Amino acid sequence: MRVRDLPIPVKLREALESQGIVELFPPQAEAVRMGLLEGESLVVSTATASGKTLLALLASVKAWERGLKTLYLSPLRALTTEKAEWFRRTLEPLGIKVAAVSRDYDSPEEWLRKVDVIVATYEKADSMVRHRSTWLKDVGLIVVDELHLVTDPERGPRLETALTALMKIVPDAQRLGLSATISNIGEICGWIGAKPLESDWRPVPLRECVYYGGRLHYLDGGEVEVTGVGNPVIGLTVNALLDGGQVMVFASSRRRAEDYAVKLAQALGRTELIDRARLSVDAERIRAEGRGLEIAEKLAACVEAGVAFHHAGLSHPHRSIVEEGFRAGRIKVITATPTLAAGVNIPARTVIIPEVKKGGYELTVMEYKQIAGRAGRPGYDPYGEVITIANSKRRMSTIFRKYVRGRPEPISSKLSGKVRWAILAALSSGIAGSLEDLRGFLSATLAAVQGLD
Repeated sequence: MRVRDLPIPVKLREALESQGIVELFPPQAEAVRMGLLEGESLVVSTATASGKTLLALLASVKAWERGLKTLYLSPLRALTTEKAEWFRRTLEPLGIKVAAVSRDYDSPEEWLRKVDVIVATYEKADSMVRHRSTWLKDVGLIVVDELHLVTDPERGPRLETALTALMKIVPDAQRLGLSATISNIGEICGWIGAKPLESDWRPVPLRECVYYGGRLHYLDGGEVEVTGVGNPVIGLTVNALLDGGQVMVFASSRRRAEDYAVKLAQALGRTELIDRARLSVDAERIRAEGRGLEIAEKLAACVEAGVAFHHAGLSHPHRSIVEEGFRAGRIKVITATPTLAAGVNIPARTVIIPEVKKGGYELTVMEYKQIAGRAGRPGYDPYGEVITIANSKRRMSTIFRKYVRGRPEPISSKLSGKVRWAILAALSSGIAGSLEDLRGFLSATLAAVQGLD
């Protein structure tokens, strides 16, 4: 299915084609066939980089044509900014106004009445619901990016109550849930009143393997000997770079991400794999933005060697410089916390996972799959490769059994035990004006659908 065949404005078609978007990916075409452009609500569970954001953009234009707004819920400020920038660049020729909001949780943001597409963090959306933003009644499309995060113990309850409230405020609005990892999609569709779209299609083939004992071990039993590795993280990274790809190393903490970056920078600084002149410009920009901060100097020194660390402790300007340099191919390696897996769109040919941990805990299968999904750059790489490092044969077997062969955990509500939160949301938003209204609100939550106390 080609973009020129879609029932969309000519200016939008031209804007997409100018970005190289000429033909829809199979999951995108299936969404159109399922009624996306006619207002059908969908939960889309497809691989990373399979084009889910384009579906949201197309549906938002259709909402705009009906005189309605789009509210796009995003998990991270960085992702909110990235999505809003792409929407703005693509939709400006049509006269569609786009805004990103993430801070100031004490404001209803009434100025958004004049905006057509609002991209907001989960927390900001929850705040606008509680402050009874008057323009919410004009929303015709609700998009929830990374919908699986409703199962997150910390952020899930806020997302669940905000989405439940929005479905009460604008019950006829189209809903579009997006994720790469939903194993119980039927149950989630039942909650938000949508049709399921599942696909394991990927724009780039994915190879998953475990490094142990000087070899890469693959799921089919195949093995590849890796010579001259030494420190596995450094050796595997250098080998991947020599093969022409870029690398992302996922660390269990911010400190580990920075430590990996420093060590990799020392190794890469002695090679001819980097463009020192162009990287020095990036490094000076980081120093200028950092104004003498220690973290800025550490990051700049790493970037001079073609390596960068990326985590929530960096400022927005620093993250932007790192992301821009990586996309342009100047920065060869990014070391990051698992949060990046649900964040900005910066895939690499090779993803290395030194330890399947986040903080002091083991990654869930869902988190592993999110990280693995970052391997492979559409249009650039012939494949994506995920390498998990094991320190014993037993650990290697566990990684294959639990993570490589495993299915993501079902999405489950974390509202149980936090019902008071939901009650306050219903009351403050004005949705529950009576005890009957309150019961109706609580019965519409995912917790109620799943029969949780």
